[in-house]
Amino acid sequence: MQIRNDVSFYAPLGLVANPFVPHAEEDLGLGSALEITAAVNTLLGCIAQASSSERSQVIVVDKSTDIPSYYHLRAIGHLESMLINDDELDLLHAYIPLFTLRRGRIRSTLGVIAERLAFRSFDDTIAALVERILAEPDPGIPSFDAIEGDVLDSFAARFASDPLATVREHFGEAELERRPELAEVVDIRLAGLDNDVVEDEGALEVDATVGDAPGTGVALPEADSDEQDEARELMVTYLLDYVALHLSPVIARGLRMYRERGLAALSAELKVTRAPRKTLRAVVDLATANFSKVVVIYDGFENWGAIEPETKAKIVGAFKEMVELLGDRAIFCFLLERGVADEIRSAFPDSTVVPWDFANLERLQAGDAALDIDIVTDWLEASAVPGSAPLTLDDGVLAELVRRSENDLNRFVSMASAAIEDAAGRGCASLDEAALAAALSAGDALPAGHTASEAK
Repeated sequence: MQIRNDVSFYAPLGLVANPFVPHAEEDLGLGSALEITAAVNTLLGCIAQASSSERSQVIVVDKSTDIPSYYHLRAIGHLESMLINDDELDLLHAYIPLFTLRRGRIRSTLGVIAERLAFRSFDDTIAALVERILAEPDPGIPSFDAIEGDVLDSFAARFASDPLATVREHFGEAELERRPELAEVVDIRLAGLDNDVVEDEGALEVDATVGDAPGTGVALPEADSDEQDEARELMVTYLLDYVALHLSPVIARGLRMYRERGLAALSAELKVTRAPRKTLRAVVDLATANFSKVVVIYDGFENWGAIEPETKAKIVGAFKEMVELLGDRAIFCFLLERGVADEIRSAFPDSTVVPWDFANLERLQAGDAALDIDIVTDWLEASAVPGSAPLTLDDGVLAELVRRSENDLNRFVSMASAAIEDAAGRGCASLDEAALAAALSAGDALPAGHTASEAK
């Protein structure tokens, strides 16, 4: 059975995921794989809960130092996969290792979020942005005069009928590079920008010294002169002018580069700014036109102790500044080794703490294929929607599956996972007779003698 990336699918059962469907793990038995799944589900539940909050949210993952880092890395990799593929949860995430902060405490965060945004269904993001613009037109922009009336009405009608097709007609398909001859040309503009800058509200994101991306406006095909193409250019001009005025000139330039060259140039352009705080705020604003929130995940703090105290203070200060800057549009998640980076914990005393102990690994790796009631209970609790009463083995269906499993972990997991999938698929709030029938059918389908120790 494959992992289903859809928190809402399991929500009626009070679950964020099926606790008995493991992620694919190399060289691990079923029990160890499900222990990793439990860690993923615990954090996923907290993120899902934070996504519905109207205030800024900070989550601290307390990573045990008693186990190999492999387990933490596998868990965060699986979490990323679930965040990327859960369209209903609708979150954009950015994973940022600590060492990248040497490129600038704010600027490095901007860079990763910009890349994630550019390469995640960006035509959907443009469509969401255009919808915002159409809802609040600005007649004060000079380019509005050229579209007012027929041009704007025609565009709005086509957009209402098919937003994505209209976006692609005006901005192009989501291609990596429209001009292959420029793919290997190095953009050196970032090298001329300070990593960490002092910035106020009056700081300019771009000025005459920033310069343009390679190939900007050079050797472009001549525009056709028919009325439809002229209307398209007028409309795009207004949209970009609107974005530059109301959102960010960096984003307007990025959209222009996306139209001329594609996703790679867009991603690079969003990082070219003299005011990274203002641009970060604007990029997250753009992201939340399409996504409900941005999840910013920081990891790699194992060498925190080797950092100079002054640098630590600046990093923590930047974290606090970004939490305040982005407010309820972002969820910040810090993956910290136990006993490390207490300065970060102290900076966010009201954070939600998620322990990643993998406490059952030793018993699971002992090679015992027997069903352990306490471990299964832990997995059920880890997968429960925060604040809800978790499923327990006192549930009538699960209790029957324990009885019929003949104390075999693999048999129980196969049946329990089938029961949950069946009930969730029908939108049930509890496991019922139909779920039990699906579970027993899955158990009957197991090969004779197949045990948990054989499941990889």
